[in-house]
Amino acid sequence: MNKNSFLVGAACLLISGTALGQVKLVYDSGRSNNYPTEEAAIAAYSAGCRMHSMAPAASPEPAAASIIEESTGKSTPVNCSTVKTLQEAHSAKKPQDTPQKATMGSSWEVHTQQKDGSWKNVYKDSKQRISTEDDARRLAGIECIRRKSPVKIVETASGKEYALHCDPETGKVSNDDKPAPVVLLTEPEAGERAEIAKKRCLSNSFMQSVLDCGCVENKAKAELLQSKASVNLDAILRKVSNPPTNKECVNRTGAYEYTYNACVPVMKSRHPNDAEPFCACAADATAAGFVKDPTLNLAHYERLRNAAFKQCGIGKLNKRTPAS
Repeated sequence: MNKNSFLVGAACLLISGTALGQVKLVYDSGRSNNYPTEEAAIAAYSAGCRMHSMAPAASPEPAAASIIEESTGKSTPVNCSTVKTLQEAHSAKKPQDTPQKATMGSSWEVHTQQKDGSWKNVYKDSKQRISTEDDARRLAGIECIRRKSPVKIVETASGKEYALHCDPETGKVSNDDKPAPVVLLTEPEAGERAEIAKKRCLSNSFMQSVLDCGCVENKAKAELLQSKASVNLDAILRKVSNPPTNKECVNRTGAYEYTYNACVPVMKSRHPNDAEPFCACAADATAAGFVKDPTLNLAHYERLRNAAFKQCGIGKLNKRTPAS
């Protein structure tokens, strides 16, 4: 092989991610990750095992795996029962000063705030030591989701505390007890979602009868422009189609027609001479009631309609003999 061929071959190895000296951690599940050294692969696997031992419900136990040296093809099986032995074997191979540095490493604690304002070391009774800040932050995120309370991490050697802000929905933590920057929807994004809200309004016969769907769209867009990008459109639609937000969107004429058109066919079969004036009265009273309390709920609307029927004399009509 000439020099150029060797360089081309080496370049291909680098591009493919299998350069000499690289180590691959291959899980029995089929997933794999690349690491620069066998020690780094062992450390990564061990971190997963530590997370599982501290919070088994939130962090599943890593699948058994093999650590494969690309250059030699050497394969070393690993699981949570054997990883500690592998780490100790590597520590024994290090120069004399390395184990000393390892023993000087700090450990970490995760604290959550209790209802009385005090702080509790959540993993105080755990047999596993939290040895890195990254592990402490990951566990803080887990506790944030579980407990929905303020959280902080503490470096035990120095006693230094790091108050964290945590999003209880995602478990994502940020520094200094300040919320991470909120990503808001852009105007085009808000416009697109508001248009979807309008389409949903128009596709619902009751909703599009008693509300102005164009108004609903405008209200939805105004809300969306002040919302996180992850906001649920159903929540926005519920808000803008119910009081107090929807009061400006009530379609009184539509509510009248919705009630009148449903009333007339039924009443004509029983009281043909009185059907139209009665239904006009009932529809007007129902629409007036909805204007006062525009809760978008069929059961609520039915209560308004029943009250209007009584107000307009349904009892007297029913006592009459139906016209032949």
